[in-house]
Amino acid sequence: MTIKNIISDWDGTIIKNPGKIIKFEIGPYYFENMDREIEHLIDFTLDVSIFTMLFNPYKFFKFLSAKWDMIDAYLKSKKRDIDLVAEIYRIFNKKVAKGLTKDGVINTIDTLTKFDARDYLDKRILNVIDKAHKNGANTGILSEANEIRISKTLVKSGYRDVFDFIVANKIKFKGESVEEFCLDIHRNKDKYLKQIMDEYKLNPEETAYIGDNENDEPCFEMVGYPVVAFMAGEDFKEKCSKKYGAFIPEGGKDLHDFLCRG
Repeated sequence: MTIKNIISDWDGTIIKNPGKIIKFEIGPYYFENMDREIEHLIDFTLDVSIFTMLFNPYKFFKFLSAKWDMIDAYLKSKKRDIDLVAEIYRIFNKKVAKGLTKDGVINTIDTLTKFDARDYLDKRILNVIDKAHKNGANTGILSEANEIRISKTLVKSGYRDVFDFIVANKIKFKGESVEEFCLDIHRNKDKYLKQIMDEYKLNPEETAYIGDNENDEPCFEMVGYPVVAFMAGEDFKEKCSKKYGAFIPEGGKDLHDFLCRG
């Protein structure tokens, strides 16, 4: 059967999660395989705290406190089972997001995505999806990441037109101010995939879904062609191959031959 629809995850699938070292006075912390969205929220908090340092000392210390709370949550997640993404968003929305200006947020995201577009995209997947799209396939992204960030990264890299739709978490604005960074898709990907299929009238049996971690597994169960991304861990690849019959591409040509069949 021909694959007529391709839906892909974003973080860890199309864009790398490199992890990073952030240095403080007490030494470096290594954030291993940190979700890119969490990484950007921490970076964003640092940026706005530096910007307000001279103009509003109260906000500066509030934002700096939020950054330390996020780091503390990350370290605690290594010792006990907590929903780190939800906790980071809770801290960010409570201490940082509300009241920020719309223009300021978008400009900060614009700065953060310059490096994404230049250094971190897996063009093996993007080029194959581009070819399939040109051949008539419906293509889209379903992600827990931020919709504005995804779109800006794709625009900067020249790949925005490859995708017919992007379904991802939004930022809620009230006038020219930020109300909340939403997290609606977190752990709800299967619900949103069903909505996408209903809205665009996609046949699940003709649909490929590309993902890289356990959050994508419910989506693998819903489509005819589950595909595990290049950057996924080897244990996850083996698990999904056995459990869902997922395709495990070895390279760009391998993925092309699978997705562009027929």
